[in-house]
Amino acid sequence: MNKQTEQVNILVIEDDLSFLTVFKLCLDDLVSTSHRIVNSFEAIEQIKQKNFDLIFLNIDLQPLDGFAILEEIKKYTPDSSVIVITR
Repeated sequence: MNKQTEQVNILVIEDDLSFLTVFKLCLDDLVSTSHRIVNSFEAIEQIKQKNFDLIFLNIDLQPLDGFAILEEIKKYTPDSSVIVITR
């Protein structure tokens, strides 16, 4: 029997290039994952356009901080799970 897996949509909102590289390496290894990695400029547009199952969100972003983006996430995709990242 061939079990089909559902694709998981993941959004990473991060502005640190070294962190982005690590996320990309980790997420590329997951088989049934569709992911986008964006900065704070693109985050709101991505959230408005698509529902994500999981969102990794850096709180310490510029020019929009993660708290402002979190409000938009809850407004447009309230069912998305959010993991908050900070350093």
